Amino acid sequence: MNRLCLGFNCQDRYDSLDAAYDYYGLDRSLYVRYGLWISRVVFKSEFGRSFTEDSSIEDLITYGLIPTISLVVSTSVLIWAASVPIGVYLAMRRRSFEDRAFTVVGAVGRNVPQLLLALLLMYFLFAFFGLSVVGPGPSLGLNINEPWTSAKVVDMLQHLIWPSIVLGAAGVVRQVGLLRDALCGDLAKPYVLAARS
Repeated sequence: MNRLCLGFNCQDRYDSLDAAYDYYGLDRSLYVRYGLWISRVVFKSEFGRSFTEDSSIEDLITYGLIPTISLVVSTSVLIWAASVPIGVYLAMRRRSFEDRAFTVVGAVGRNVPQLLLALLLMYFLFAFFGLSVVGPGPSLGLNINEPWTSAKVVDMLQHLIWPSIVLGAAGVVRQVGLLRDALCGDLAKPYVLAARS
């Protein structure tokens, strides 16, 4: 019988073409194959294997969760840390030059494609600060099989700078506008005017 490894070691559980066909249901219809896959996911928590990475899908998902959660947290922190002081400052100086300038910058910032903003930030971060921002951890040659070390964490944080700015730019503009409008409405209410007087 013809041996087929399908990206696994030959000592692994898929030793022959027949076993692989049976396991994946490749000789059945698309609906049956999908049913086999979804039943393994639901009942056994088994998503399958990646033939290109030679590892299980669960390992790839677990490895990708840390950078994804880090990006979400850093972007959220950036949005709120930048929008609250800017929104309060602009609400206190309504119709000033700064308020009008931010309105123009915000309108432009909302309409600039994120890809263009990402390319510009990549260029400036590399040209002026020497930060290599291409890919996750190229400066250390990191891969999925290495454990998390302090050098890996520092390298990941350096690579979170520009994606956080790119993803957070539109959020900052939106939150500043909402916060400024809410504060301007509250500052014109009678109880605030009475407290000021």
